[in-house]
Amino acid sequence: MTHMRERNPRMPKRRRGAWQGVHVYQGVPLYQGVPLLGRLMRPRLMGPRSPYCRGRHGRGAGALLGTMLLAVLAGVALAAHYETRAAERTQALDRAAGRVFAAWVQAAHRATQVHADAFETALETQVGIALTVARLSALGAAPPDLPGRPGRNAAMAFGVISDGSADRTPMAFGVLEPDAASRPSAMREGALEAGLAALAPSGGPLMDAHRPAIEAALGRSLGPDALWVTADRGIRYRERALHRRAQPGRPWLNRMETALEMAPPRAADPADPARRSIRDAGAVDAQAAEIGAGVTVGKDADIGGRADAAGVRAETVEAGDLAGAALRVTADLIVGSAVTGALRAGSVTATGGLEAANLRTTGVLDAAALSAAGDVAIQGGAAVQGIAGETLGIAQALGARRTAAGGVYGPDATISGLLTVGSCAGCEGQ
Repeated sequence: MTHMRERNPRMPKRRRGAWQGVHVYQGVPLYQGVPLLGRLMRPRLMGPRSPYCRGRHGRGAGALLGTMLLAVLAGVALAAHYETRAAERTQALDRAAGRVFAAWVQAAHRATQVHADAFETALETQVGIALTVARLSALGAAPPDLPGRPGRNAAMAFGVISDGSADRTPMAFGVLEPDAASRPSAMREGALEAGLAALAPSGGPLMDAHRPAIEAALGRSLGPDALWVTADRGIRYRERALHRRAQPGRPWLNRMETALEMAPPRAADPADPARRSIRDAGAVDAQAAEIGAGVTVGKDADIGGRADAAGVRAETVEAGDLAGAALRVTADLIVGSAVTGALRAGSVTATGGLEAANLRTTGVLDAAALSAAGDVAIQGGAAVQGIAGETLGIAQALGARRTAAGGVYGPDATISGLLTVGSCAGCEGQ
């Protein structure tokens, strides 16, 4: 007997051919007898409109999928954030390494300035001198709180070489060598921010002329990523300041462009503490010097313009125009030889020689040899060993042991007082 079930009104009508291939037993499809199998074998009933997928079960699956998707996106965002923070931290550490390196370069420069004589002596027999952080600290050039290392991603080295000039001024250098994980560009930026004017990479054109001396001082070649600097180009100098010591590559920084006022206004008293004196100068080189009281020069005085002095004592004096109350020279006095000028003094004493284009004395002239290219006028007395001049005028007396060429000669020799000589060649009316 065939059992027929009533059709479920919620079930869609069977279309022609929709269930072909499904075995029917006694008028009933086989899957209808098994509810779970029926659900699995009816895909059209599993869509979003299916009554079996409605309610909290469908909503829970969507929420779970959304949560998983948000978790993945959050993980990606966090990974990118931490990667960016790690890169920023590495860059910050590299910039800090550059700042530490710049501070040590400036410390090495201060050491060369303070101990210039010792380094200059050492460079006479060495191409370069390597300096360690410990030695720079012992020389008192570095602050006590300055870190001894630039960080974990770099190494640094320092030393002293000659600046390459004729004076061989000691000059500091520094080398910063980053490792593979660091960023040389960030180190360079940090060093420039800390006061360096330039920091050349390996092979840079600014300081490349000093690279052989740097490598000789270090005893090795610089790496391909090394950053290095020398004091002549890498140190920032105050261009409009008067530096006490010679600056590498900048000789004009210790030359004055204005007058040095040693006596301030309203300090006329020589004993006034506000006045200052220059004493025991080894060499004086000036275009013009006006000195009111006295000058003591231990070696040479080279004055290209004019010098006015109450008293001058020096081994050698060369001047274009020299005037003084008393002049004493132990070796040579050359006035007008290299630069033609005039000599005016109350008394002149030269044990070596006296050469002048124009000579004017109101007191006594005492010289081993006198050579005047122009006029010689002596108001007091003169004692010389040899006399040579175009025009010689003496108001009182002239005493000489011998003349420059065996006699007194000149186009015009006028003597109004007394002339005492051993012999006179070419003298008329004697």
